[in-house]
Amino acid sequence: MHKDLISFFANYFFIFPLLWAAYIMLELKVRRGEYIVRTVCAGITAVVFAAIGMKLYHHARPYVLSHVQALAINPHNNSFPSLHALLITAAALVVYLATKNWWYFIVLVATDAVVAWARILAHVHFLTDIIGGVLMSIVAVAIWFWVPLPDFLKQLSKTTGTWLDRKIPVRK
Repeated sequence: MHKDLISFFANYFFIFPLLWAAYIMLELKVRRGEYIVRTVCAGITAVVFAAIGMKLYHHARPYVLSHVQALAINPHNNSFPSLHALLITAAALVVYLATKNWWYFIVLVATDAVVAWARILAHVHFLTDIIGGVLMSIVAVAIWFWVPLPDFLKQLSKTTGTWLDRKIPVRK
């Protein structure tokens, strides 16, 4: 695979599935405020899990260990877990849970696989980093989509839904 193509998919491609997932969530016709609040909470929880994972399990990035040039922009920090895999997996899961649309889910998982593979080929992640990000997302989304919302988040969901209905009306 050409180095520029690997670099594009490793660095920038993850933006497209995240934007598409955000668009899908904004176009929901029912419980939009609730799903968006749950999504934000799941995303924050997943990032917190990642921060904890970074502290508990540290290893250098593959390009550092193998003394090759990385093909992706990255900080010189711990490679575990993959935040790219974490975010796209979370997006795929919340879109599926909110829409029950398998096609959306499959497309988002496929883009997740492309980005993950590119990150591995770019020498910035190991497969274990990808798996770690995916698992953390699954747990975070499961927590926020199967546990009842506390009262203050129920109220925030209603407020968010009302605000969205006024500012970004759903197309009929």
